[in-house]
Amino acid sequence: MNKQNKTPVATGAGKRNQQDNVSITSGAKQAKKGKSKLFAGNQIRQEMERVARVQWVIESFIPQTSNIIALYGAPSSFKSFLALDMMLTVANGKAYHGLDVEPGKVVYIAAEGGAGLWKRVVAWHNQHGLTEISDNFIVHDGAINLHDAQELQRLIDELLQANINPSFVVIDTLARCFGELDENSNAAMSAAVNACDLIREALNTKVLLVHHSGKDKTKGMRGGSALPGGVDTTFEATAAGNKVCKLTVRKQKDGEDGQEYFYKLTVVDLGIKDLKGNAITSLVPELDKNLRANDKPQLTGKKSQVYNALIAAIKESGNDGATLEQWRDAYYKAHGNIPSEKTAFSNYHKELLSSGHAYLVGETCFLSDRK
Repeated sequence: MNKQNKTPVATGAGKRNQQDNVSITSGAKQAKKGKSKLFAGNQIRQEMERVARVQWVIESFIPQTSNIIALYGAPSSFKSFLALDMMLTVANGKAYHGLDVEPGKVVYIAAEGGAGLWKRVVAWHNQHGLTEISDNFIVHDGAINLHDAQELQRLIDELLQANINPSFVVIDTLARCFGELDENSNAAMSAAVNACDLIREALNTKVLLVHHSGKDKTKGMRGGSALPGGVDTTFEATAAGNKVCKLTVRKQKDGEDGQEYFYKLTVVDLGIKDLKGNAITSLVPELDKNLRANDKPQLTGKKSQVYNALIAAIKESGNDGATLEQWRDAYYKAHGNIPSEKTAFSNYHKELLSSGHAYLVGETCFLSDRK
C-alpha cells in the first residue's frame, strides 16, 4: 500500500464519552478505495465457500480471516516467549513446529523495552540454526500510546515511508501502550481496539496484542469487555510446570476453540558471557505433542492434602502464589505439626514440584495448569 492510499489516523476533534471522560478519535475511519464490501445474490454463496475453506497464516493457530489476535496470561506464563516464537517463524518463513506458515514482515513493538527481547531473538535464531537475523523482523524499541492519534500517525508514516508492509504488528504489552487511561473503562478499551483497527487498515496488516490475565483468571483478559469482543482469535498462556507452559485457544473466529498445546522452554546459550564470566542464556519454546498425553493422574492421599494446602496458602496470601513457608504452615494448620506430617510435607511437596503439579519461581510456589 503506498502512502497516498493510506487511511489517516487522526482528523477532527473526535467523540467524547462523558461518563468515562475518554476522547475517542472519529475521523480516521474514512472510506478507502479498493475492493467493494457489498455482496448480493450468488456473490454471498461464493464468499461463503471462500471463507469456509479456511486459509491459515499459521496453520491451526491464526487464520487469514483473523485481524486482531490476543495472547494473554499471568506473570511467568511465558506469553511473550510464545508470541515471539510465532512471529519469528513468520518473519523467517520457517515452519511453526512443523506447521505451514505464510511468510511476511513483522513489526514488534517492544513496549517494555528491547533489553530482554534482544536475548530472546538471538536465542531463537541460535536454536533454529540461523546465523543471520532476518530483516523481515523489525523491532520498535519502546511503547506507543494507542490513545494518541498523532503518535499512531507517526508510526504508520514511518513504516510506510520505509516501505515496510508488515503481515503483523505486535503490541507487547497492551498495558504499556494504554497511556494513562483505565483499562477497566469500556470506552478507553474500545478506543484502544479502534486504534488497532486503524493500524490494521492503514498498513493492511494484522495486530497481535500481548496482554495480562485478570485477577480472576476464569474471566479471561484484564480490562474492559470491549477487548474480548473486539478480537478475532484469543490464546491463553498458562504455566504448566517448571519451564513448561500451555497455550489454549479460547476464541477462534473461523475455526474450533478449546485446543491445548504444551511447550517446553529450552535454555539456549547465546555464546557470550557477562562481565563476571557467566554464560548468557535465554529460553525458546518447543512444542511437545507428547505432553498432552502425559497429563498428571488424579492426586490421592497425602499428596492430595499437600496440594490442597498450597491452594489454601495461595488463597490466604491474596496473591497468585505462596512462599514455601506459607505452604508448609497451611499444611501444618490442617494436619498438625507432628513428625509424621513433617515427613509427609517434606516428601510430597517435592514430588509435586518435580511432577509439574506446582512450580517454583524464585521463592514463590505456584499451581500449574496440568492437574
